Amino acid sequence: MKQSRRQRIFSQQYKLSDLLKQQTDVKPREAATLSENSKARMMEEAQRIMQEMRDKGCTAQRDRDGREQEDMHKLSATDQAVLNLTVESLMVSDSALREMAELLSDAEDRVHTTQALNRRGRNAVKHLEHLQSQLGTNQKRLRPVTEIIKDLLKNITNIFLMLDETKKEFENHAAEVDGAKWKLFQKLNNIFQMKATMGSVTKAEEHAEELSRVAAEFQPLLHNASTISDDLLSELGIGVYNSIINAKDNAEMAASQSREAAE
Repeated sequence: MKQSRRQRIFSQQYKLSDLLKQQTDVKPREAATLSENSKARMMEEAQRIMQEMRDKGCTAQRDRDGREQEDMHKLSATDQAVLNLTVESLMVSDSALREMAELLSDAEDRVHTTQALNRRGRNAVKHLEHLQSQLGTNQKRLRPVTEIIKDLLKNITNIFLMLDETKKEFENHAAEVDGAKWKLFQKLNNIFQMKATMGSVTKAEEHAEELSRVAAEFQPLLHNASTISDDLLSELGIGVYNSIINAKDNAEMAASQSREAAE
């Protein structure tokens, strides 16, 4: 009889331990669900077991002697302490499980975020690979165009060099034209001067011819004048005639000098 009662007590303690083990063996993913759905049931089960143990303890106390009654009190106190520890452990475990559930929720959010970033990264890599492929294709297509552009640039450079040389030649020709223009101006000036000199020469020649004509006309008069004395006629005729001859010689000399200057 005594052994059977102890076995029942141990059975109740085993049930309490099993409840505690169930609480501690809960998987993290089931923590939030177990805390909400099973907490009340487990607490009620623990209280029912304790009440049953107390009821059985009270019945046993009426049937047992003082020693057994004292042992039952001790066992009941021990069971109460175990129950209190179990309840505290359940509360601590529940709080820990809640924190773990929150951490798992945050971790899942981060995992989802990381997966989304990974998907974006893979898409970006695929896009970059596609762009790289297009770039390679475009480079192959652009190579002939690049060579043509290089040739055009070389030709343009050569054209600029030719234009520079042509510019220098034009500058040299312009300098020569300026020099020729200056020489032309000098020649024109000389021509104008020669023209003016030729006018003077022409006038001097005309004046000399006029003097020669006057001298030729005056010379017969010297021989035909019978009313003037020979001495006076001779003196006057010779003086006038000499003046005319001198004027004629001077005019011819001036004309000769003018010709030389013009030449």
